[in-house]
Amino acid sequence: MKKGLRKGIKIAALCLGMILCLERDVQAAGENNKAVTATKKVSQASVIKKAKVKKLREIDKITDFSAVFDAAYYVQRYEDIRNVIGNDEKKLLEHFKEFGMKEARVASPNFDVKAYMLNNLDLVGQMKADDLTEYFAHYIKSGKEEGRVAVFQPGQQPAEGILATFTTYYDPTEMRAVNVQLASTRINGMRLAPGESFSFSKSVGRRTVENGYVDGPSFAAGKEVTSIGGGICQVSSNLYVSLLLAGIEPTEHHYHSLPVDYVPKYLDAAISENVQDLCFKNNSAHDIVIESMVNNGVLTVTLKRG
Repeated sequence: MKKGLRKGIKIAALCLGMILCLERDVQAAGENNKAVTATKKVSQASVIKKAKVKKLREIDKITDFSAVFDAAYYVQRYEDIRNVIGNDEKKLLEHFKEFGMKEARVASPNFDVKAYMLNNLDLVGQMKADDLTEYFAHYIKSGKEEGRVAVFQPGQQPAEGILATFTTYYDPTEMRAVNVQLASTRINGMRLAPGESFSFSKSVGRRTVENGYVDGPSFAAGKEVTSIGGGICQVSSNLYVSLLLAGIEPTEHHYHSLPVDYVPKYLDAAISENVQDLCFKNNSAHDIVIESMVNNGVLTVTLKRG
């Protein structure tokens, strides 16, 4: 009896020892995973930091800004600059390099960054809107030589208070047209106060039959399928391009799994309920109003200063 008890105690102690060792191993593995994760985060942060530094250095390498900057034109165009800096050409150039380019200011009759973006959408698909200085650098380094259009053409100049506008086309006889028109109507007239955020998915409402939507072509996992609400992504893509042209970088954006035919490459904005959305925040000091209009197969989304 005593032998059996002692044997049972030894087995229990052995099991306890194995459990403690296992717990230590699990804890050590967890600590190692945390360390690896932390190392990855540091590594990723370093890569991002290096990329930003590299980009800034490329811009800093530019010494001749004459293609996009004329001191006399700059000071004459902007009263605030004229009142603070005066006619000091060196200080005017310093202001342009530090603030003017980021603010999309026009410093030459031969270059307007907003016009450069509108007339070169292939660049917008690549460079987006988080750093407008890239467009100035591109034009100086290669755009001018390539003969890219850098000023507004007749009829392109936006009216006072218009931040950006973009138009696409659709077939009004197709069923998806119902969804395009409905989504357009849902976001039309929306006003965002400074600091306010916008969600396209929430704004157009749930994609259900009860909510007015119908079946239309859409993409899922790299395949074309049919789903209720298919077609609303043309409206979100239109808005996305308008945002970029206005110099507003979205806080959330996703591409489709397949190419679309209504906007150029890398300018589409996929929407999938509770999964993918197009969102942005009004970081300006004024209201932003969304105007979305449809007329016989023509969809135009305009962003206005409120």
